[in-house]
Amino acid sequence: MIWAGRFIVAVVLIGAGILKAADPVPVLSLGWFSAWGASWILVAVLPWLEIGCGLLLLSDLPVRWTAVPATMLCSGFLVVTLTRLLVEGVSQECGCFGVLSAPLDQWHLVGVALLAALSCQLWWSGRARPRITPS
Repeated sequence: MIWAGRFIVAVVLIGAGILKAADPVPVLSLGWFSAWGASWILVAVLPWLEIGCGLLLLSDLPVRWTAVPATMLCSGFLVVTLTRLLVEGVSQECGCFGVLSAPLDQWHLVGVALLAALSCQLWWSGRARPRITPS
């Protein structure tokens, strides 16, 4: 079960990262962080961060360590999606999957929430458990 969850989150992150790296224009057009002049940082770093997190999940490293960056990344996406959709009322394309991105709507929010929940569950299931030794 843990490997299935690792695989799902990893494929989504790697796919999103590859599509963003191949065509960063949809991400730039969102205008995120443009007030600070930092849109280029988002475009330069985010795709490789997603690919790296996905590859970590597919690696043989313990899931309790590899799920932490994926959980932080997916939770960050959830916060951004909530902010853009609910607070700002923006209905533009999300930029999540480059040119294959869909407009922000309630289904997009559900998908991001499920991805964040799955990555969090991966971390939870991989945490250290107390050992019970017979005395």
